[in-house]
Amino acid sequence: MSRATSIPQPAGADQPPNEAEAQSPSVRIIDARTAIDELIFAEDPWYALPLERQRELSDALIRQALREHLERCPSYRDYYARSGAAEPGAVALADIPLVSTRVFKFADLRSVEAHEVERWYRSSGTSGQPSRVPRDRASLERMVGSVHGSVGLLADWDEDEVAVINLGPGREHVEDVWFQYVMSLIEALYRSESRVPRDEAALDEIIGLAQSLLDDYEHLIVVGPPFHVLDLCEHMQRRGVELQAGEGATILTAGGWKRFGGRAIPKQEFRAVVARQFGLRGEGQVRDVFNQVELNTVLFECEAHEKHVPPWVHVAARDPETLQPVPEGEEGMLSYLDASCSAYPCFIVTEDVGVVRRGRCACGREGTRVDVLRRLESRAAKGCALKMGQIHANG
Repeated sequence: MSRATSIPQPAGADQPPNEAEAQSPSVRIIDARTAIDELIFAEDPWYALPLERQRELSDALIRQALREHLERCPSYRDYYARSGAAEPGAVALADIPLVSTRVFKFADLRSVEAHEVERWYRSSGTSGQPSRVPRDRASLERMVGSVHGSVGLLADWDEDEVAVINLGPGREHVEDVWFQYVMSLIEALYRSESRVPRDEAALDEIIGLAQSLLDDYEHLIVVGPPFHVLDLCEHMQRRGVELQAGEGATILTAGGWKRFGGRAIPKQEFRAVVARQFGLRGEGQVRDVFNQVELNTVLFECEAHEKHVPPWVHVAARDPETLQPVPEGEEGMLSYLDASCSAYPCFIVTEDVGVVRRGRCACGREGTRVDVLRRLESRAAKGCALKMGQIHANG
């Protein structure tokens, strides 16, 4: 069913920076008419579909996206021709030529005219040169739609009964850092407060705010990178504070540990610490989401701590030497084919190692799930990724 939905735009997308600071982000209306928009903005959630239907949709949507990018992106069209891949209607999804995420460090890859780019977003740049990725209006709308359409994996809340604490800058201060923009999107769904836990005074304020919102709302969501959440929990422990949230809170992490990797603790230990300090009913209320600047879809974790992949995205784990898919359940270098992106060919191979599983999840839902385990550690594999990125950028 086609329907209209309001989509928040990044501050400054259509106005000078000095005005963007003083005004709230603009809101546009999209009327979902295309097949992919019908799915992303559907009333019924995609994760309720049977696995076979999800596979059918994935095949059709990605092939259509491939045709469009071959038509509109000359550099990808040339690269596709050099690869020797079959025609778009006949090529297997596993054989669609992939773009290394390294490309976005060296080149401006896009399938739209320059004036159609709403903004160039960059990665946080914590590990060297940042990636720069274009987003046009449709890509941003669909990306926001992926959040709207997948948040039900967390729970089915009444929007008026939920409050959010975002452990980071609000949307008006996001600028062009993609991670911060993604984290701020939940502000479009619920009543939100943004706080950066930069010191003990700020952490004390966040604790007080959390208690106040737990008193005033049916449910509280605390969202932030895991190192900020851990900082908050350790501060609560030092202060002798244990909130009694029960079933009334969800703690949502994203972004990994980045430059704070030295403080990283195992996932189960992390969930136990958070559940204890917030007084949660169970560790199923501590969830994680995944995204990266080169990927146009946010992947949400269910109560079984599995990240579900929507049907407009095809994910595969690949051998880092041959780039061929490895058997299901085995570790490999993760690749994504994301049909929701119209600004550039989002057919990417990353430097993340993970596992892909298909079938029925422990949560009861059918579909594809991905477990992102770690970054590439092999020097040879990293060198291969670097070389691949440079070839694509210069090709």
